[in-house]
Amino acid sequence: MAKQPQQKPKQTRPPRAPKADNNTAVIKMTAARSRYSRPVINRRFPLYSFQAQNVAEKLLDRVAYSLFSSEVILQILAEREQVDELESIIADDVANSHDNLDREFARLRELMKDADIQEQDTPSYTRPVQVEVEISSPLVARYIALIQKLDRLMGMIDCLWMNGVLDNKQRMNATYQWQRHVNKLSGRIINIENRARKAAKSSGRDSEVDQEAPRKAEHAGADTSIASEGEESEESDSDASPAEPLAVTPKTATG
Repeated sequence: MAKQPQQKPKQTRPPRAPKADNNTAVIKMTAARSRYSRPVINRRFPLYSFQAQNVAEKLLDRVAYSLFSSEVILQILAEREQVDELESIIADDVANSHDNLDREFARLRELMKDADIQEQDTPSYTRPVQVEVEISSPLVARYIALIQKLDRLMGMIDCLWMNGVLDNKQRMNATYQWQRHVNKLSGRIINIENRARKAAKSSGRDSEVDQEAPRKAEHAGADTSIASEGEESEESDSDASPAEPLAVTPKTATG
């Protein structure tokens, strides 16, 4: 009887790696470059809610560069005391937004407590994204922290909605209101940079500014719409600090 050929054991293939999809999307902030060596902190963190992701995708890169540019421009145009004063205006505006979100956190926590919502009742998100940032100043860090705080706030609103405490209209109004709040702050920051550039041009130092902090071409088309929302908020947003006029005394020319 002829021998049957010995069958080789089937080799089991390792499981295929999952295909990349929107769950692995990354929002990457463009690093601000200058000819000087500057201290920076690189971080990566997740954002879960659509609203916070939307702000990060559309505004984070633009606002972070505006904060960097404004500091550079003001260093060229103004004396140190005036630079500190205008930096304080921006810092106060960001701090006020943090305070507004914190007050809403406290209110929503009470709603969750009254509804006896437990940890297992908290929803997860289907398409989180990772955000990569370069923090170049304390103001940039505070703005990034505000986006993260917005994300957590949206999570609380969604949790209350999923557990029947908020109806569809209440959820929609709340998410719109707080995303718009951060959008307005972003517009005010960008508006300060735009006014600083105008001040540099009127003082004849725009070429010097362009060397140290050139206007980004990819941002030029977004300036009007975003900054105009910041200008509108100076009149319509009663709980936010209005943007102060850019009044600086140019440095005395030397040499």
